[in-house]
Amino acid sequence: MSPNELDLRRTLHHDAERIDATGDFAVAAIGLERRRARRRNTMAAAAAVTALAVATPIAWSNLGTDAPPTPATSSTAPVSPTPSASDTGTPPPTTEPTPADTRKPGPAPTADSDAEPQVAVTLESGPVTGTPRVAYVLDGVFHDGDRRVRLPVSTGLRGVARLANGGVLVHTATDEGVSTMRFLDASGVEVARAAAQGLAVNADGSRVAATDSKGTIRIYDAQGDQRNALRTGDENARPSGQWGDILYYVTVDEKGRTSTRSWDTTGTSTAAVVAGSFAELHEGRSLAILWPNQDYDPGNTCYGIFDLKAGAVNHWSCGEFAPTHFTADGSMVVGPNVADGPGSSNFKVASADDGAILMTVAAPDGAWSPSWRGAGSADAIVVVPVSKRDTEQTIASCSVSTGTCSTDLEAVSVSSEDSAMMRYPIMLSLN
Repeated sequence: MSPNELDLRRTLHHDAERIDATGDFAVAAIGLERRRARRRNTMAAAAAVTALAVATPIAWSNLGTDAPPTPATSSTAPVSPTPSASDTGTPPPTTEPTPADTRKPGPAPTADSDAEPQVAVTLESGPVTGTPRVAYVLDGVFHDGDRRVRLPVSTGLRGVARLANGGVLVHTATDEGVSTMRFLDASGVEVARAAAQGLAVNADGSRVAATDSKGTIRIYDAQGDQRNALRTGDENARPSGQWGDILYYVTVDEKGRTSTRSWDTTGTSTAAVVAGSFAELHEGRSLAILWPNQDYDPGNTCYGIFDLKAGAVNHWSCGEFAPTHFTADGSMVVGPNVADGPGSSNFKVASADDGAILMTVAAPDGAWSPSWRGAGSADAIVVVPVSKRDTEQTIASCSVSTGTCSTDLEAVSVSSEDSAMMRYPIMLSLN
């Protein structure tokens, strides 16, 4: 789910709380928007989804060829690091640092839409020729290689992730918007439960960061024990990734502009990092995909590769491409061909070092995918395309080095009701 769509869901839930009605309006609204968009070609889809972007709290401010400001180094001291789950106090005032102009010099942004890919492939629908390269859920069962874990819930799933020691994290939400995460052991037994509006899980599953409806961020271990907490004072705050002991989280100001901050989870120190939000972090390479605040322009969307060690952008790339994930080794980024929240039919893979387009992936016959990930191998991506008039779904993967794609799972049926509500049987793991 894209950042725009996450913010749409949050806004609709917030508005729904003020009226006497039940039901997940976000699911219906997002489903309707997706159904309107998915049969359009990618250029038409990008133009039409402008109304969706305007409706969300994320604001896109002008961005030219210069990079926006990168991190200030000042820090603040918020509240006690371990407030209780029922803590409803107001955080004390903090002094926000003035962002310093610490931009890393470099060449002008790469225009990716003008570049020819090294490899162009098309997803083929046919017999199974590969095996799933990522963990996933199907029919209430978590699949991770040859391992199977029966989940205690099979409806209302918002996300799943691998936890250390073979555990599984399950994130669910009710039609009334109540959001819960469950910590399961390796046998699928629930060992802990906590409220969570948004979450981020590190690569090895040893730490989970979750926000509640008041903007408090809590850190949990793989057994669901709380290790630390931070009251941000922003109900829209959400964790965006973890790098060692540092948690990065996004805040939203009154004009809808996003900013990224860091929290040293061993204590209480926080710091301003950069304007904009991180789509994903790669812990091994100490990199993040940065989406700056910018005007919505699907033909000229910019993203940066942010160096967490240097605290600066390594390079900018502008064009149609808006990547959301890293590949397994962090050398590449993947995402929709066009920055369009409601799924995608076409994808790009680019170098994380210089933005060069390495591969394009097209789905035949208008098939599209509601989700995608970097795969469990270095240079591959995984998508879950929906085909045959939205009645089937499968898992497919494509590799840059071989220039080939494979179907990795037998097609599973999608009911007409689930298709209408965008509830699909396959969900990819977050890590």
